[in-house]
Amino acid sequence: MTYKKISEIKHVGCFNHITGDYSYEENGCTYLYIDGIQLKKDERVKHIVSLGKYFCVQYTSNHLEIYSGHSLPKVLKRDDHCEINTYFLNEAAGPYIGYRKLVPETLEWRNNILSLESGEWLLSQDVPYRLFKVGEMIFGYNSQESELYHLNHSGQIVWKHRLARVYESFDSRPDHLHKILGVADTKLWFWTSNDRLIAVDMATGNPVHLFSSSDSDRNNPDYIVIEHLGSYFFREADKTIISISERGVYILDAANAKCIENYPITKIYTNGVSSFIHGMVFLEEVNKLSFIAKLFDTPHYGYAGILDLAEKQILWIDDLAPSSSDTHISTGQPAFESGDKLYVKDFNDTLHIYQRE
Repeated sequence: MTYKKISEIKHVGCFNHITGDYSYEENGCTYLYIDGIQLKKDERVKHIVSLGKYFCVQYTSNHLEIYSGHSLPKVLKRDDHCEINTYFLNEAAGPYIGYRKLVPETLEWRNNILSLESGEWLLSQDVPYRLFKVGEMIFGYNSQESELYHLNHSGQIVWKHRLARVYESFDSRPDHLHKILGVADTKLWFWTSNDRLIAVDMATGNPVHLFSSSDSDRNNPDYIVIEHLGSYFFREADKTIISISERGVYILDAANAKCIENYPITKIYTNGVSSFIHGMVFLEEVNKLSFIAKLFDTPHYGYAGILDLAEKQILWIDDLAPSSSDTHISTGQPAFESGDKLYVKDFNDTLHIYQRE
C-alpha cells in the first residue's frame, strides 16, 4: 500500500474526513468547499461532520447548517432569549445532534437530542446531563456527581452508575467519563479519564468488568491491571476493543472480556519510527490504522503513516514537509481516509491530500 501526495491546501480551518469536504480562508474571506462546490461564508467554520445521509456545518457562533446533498433543509441559530449550543454525539450515534440551552431563570443547561430525519426531540423533556445515544438507548452523564445514567424517553433515570473515586496517597479525586466505546452482547463499554476500561450491564448499570492501567489502581482489588492499556478503539466489525500505548497493543473480546492478543510495541517498530502512538484512527480496512509519527533523528511529529495490526508492520510512511524541520502534525488530529484519498492537516493549517496507488 502506497500513497502519492496530489495536493496541498493552505489556511484550512477544518475538514470532513468522511466526505473530504473542507473550509479554508483566503484574502480575509471564509470558504466552504462541499461536494466540489465552493461557497463563501460570513464566519469561520468550526466543524464539518457527517451524520448518516446528512452532514452538518457548525460555525464559531455555534449556529448549525444541516445539509442533505446540495440542499440546506435546516438551520439552527442562537435563540434571542437564551443561549443555545449544539454538540455532536458519540461515534455511530447516527443522524442525531445534541442540543442544549441555558435557562435564564435558573442558569442551568438543559439538554435534548434532535433527530435530523424527523425533526423531533428524542426526550419528552430536557435534562441537565450531557447526552449520548447507543442504538435505541439514551445515556446521560452528570459530571458533578461522576454518574452515568440510562434514561427513558421521558428523560427519567432508569439506572445510574457512579464512577469510583481515584485514590492516590492520602487524597482522592473523582474519575470522569472520557468516551463511550460501544456495546457488545449486553454490556456497555466506556473509558474514563483515569485510564479505566469499564463494562456495565445495560439492563441494570451494575459493573461487569473493570480494567485499569493507572498506577493508582495497582493495589485496588476491584480492578484487573493491564500494562498495555492506552488509547482505546472499539472495532464494531468483530466487537473487539483495541488499546494501543507506548508500551504495547492489547486486543480484548468485548463480548466476554477475554484477551485475544497482547504484545509489546517493539514488535511493530520499523523504518526508524521512534514514536507513533498518536492521532490513530481506523481506516476502512479492519486491521489498518493511520498514525502520526516522529523518527529517531527528528524532534517533531511531521510524519503520517499506515499501520497493519494483523501483520504488525508499518505499510507506508511519509514526511509531510521534508524541506521544513518545523512542520508538526497535531497529535490529536489523525490522518483520515476517504475513499482512495488520505487527508492530513498540520499545525500550519495546511491540508495534505494523498491518493492511494
